[in-house]
Amino acid sequence: MKHNLHTMNLVSFVPLFFFAMAANLTAQESDLGLPDDLREPVIVMDYVGGFRRPDPPGFVRTPFVRIYADGRVQTGRNAPEQEVYEICLDAAELEELVKFIVTEQKFFEHDSNALKDRIEQVPDRAIVMDAPSTTITLRTRQKCHTVNVYALSMVARQLTSIDGLQRLHAIEQRLKAVHTLAVLGRDVAERIVNQVNEYLSKNDRRLPNNLTCRDLSWFSSSPLSTRVGLTRGETDPHGPFSITVELDAAKNIKSINVQKQ
Repeated sequence: MKHNLHTMNLVSFVPLFFFAMAANLTAQESDLGLPDDLREPVIVMDYVGGFRRPDPPGFVRTPFVRIYADGRVQTGRNAPEQEVYEICLDAAELEELVKFIVTEQKFFEHDSNALKDRIEQVPDRAIVMDAPSTTITLRTRQKCHTVNVYALSMVARQLTSIDGLQRLHAIEQRLKAVHTLAVLGRDVAERIVNQVNEYLSKNDRRLPNNLTCRDLSWFSSSPLSTRVGLTRGETDPHGPFSITVELDAAKNIKSINVQKQ
């Protein structure tokens, strides 16, 4: 009789288990739905605070990168002379990016205050001064969530045991790649990445030659030089490493410098 009761309880538990699984998947799918209003950005990343010169009178800076529900990517202005760039992600690229942030990196589970408390509880940590905070906002059809972390890149590299920092740093790096893609333009970015892979296959077998535009990490331009960075982090089997590419005025490669960290 006990055996029969156990069997009945198990049988009744199985549908409940799968019902809970289905409900969880449905909740995740609703978290991925994009808002209908194309005027509001879906993803925004910005750098706030830190040591910087006051803005000129009348100038209003805009966030580092904004991504809209129709796939538009718009870079920001940190100074009046800074140019704004735009590209458009296709529907599959935008869907994959939102899924990466929400599902893979569990963005909605991270809390700014909780992370701050975790960081401050680490004894003998290096104190970072005058750095900006990384602020990331994601807006879906069901939710709008913002996470703010002071000196995210630096504390993530220092405090590798805090999983939330690693996940947010991965999101930051991915959005930097989108920003750099917008600045370069898709054709130029893909050409640079392909040429770097070709260079690595011939000159540096220590590193993989399968880099993509997702590995782009920064762009810098001045009257003296134009440079692009590509980065792979601690999770890469060959990492971490960084590559700096110097470009000429026509955005052709002048030099490639590989640094294995």
